[in-house]
Amino acid sequence: MCGCLSTIIMGIVIVIVVGVMSIFNGGVTLKNEIINGYDSVIQMFSEKGISKDKELTGKREYGIDSYVGTYKAEYNKETKKEIIFGGTALHRQNGEHIRLNIKLEKTSGNIEVKAKLGEKEISLIEDTGEYSDNIYIDGQSYYLVIELENFVGNIEIEAK
Repeated sequence: MCGCLSTIIMGIVIVIVVGVMSIFNGGVTLKNEIINGYDSVIQMFSEKGISKDKELTGKREYGIDSYVGTYKAEYNKETKKEIIFGGTALHRQNGEHIRLNIKLEKTSGNIEVKAKLGEKEISLIEDTGEYSDNIYIDGQSYYLVIELENFVGNIEIEAK
C-alpha cells in the first residue's frame, strides 16, 4: 500500500513540475510534457507486474528494456505463474512489436505460455514444440506469462 501511495504522489509531483516548467517555456509544449510525464508514471507502475528474479525458476536476462530478453528454465513438478517480460507504455521507445521465439519440451504436467495484451489473452504454446511470431503491442499493456501445473520440462524464450 505504501509503495502505491508513494508512486501516486511521485506521479502528481512529476505532473506539477512538468506543468511549471512548461509555463516558464511559454506553455507551448505543456500537453506533450504532461503526456510524457504520465507515460513515465505508468511505466513505473507496470514494472511491478513482472515477476522478480528470485520468484522465477529459471534465469532471465533483460534486453534493451523489460519487454525483451531471454529466459531459460528447467521445471520439476512446478505449479505457479511467472510473468517473464512486459510493461505498459503509451509509446514504447523500442518499437510496437516484440519478436518471440519459444522452445518448449514437456515431459509431464500442464503448461501454457500466454501473451496478455490489455484485457485480451492469447495462448501461444501449450505443449512440446516451438513458437515463433511477432506480437504487436500497439500502445497497450503487454505481459508474457507462463502458467504451470505440476509441470516437468524445459523452456527457452527469446524476445527481441
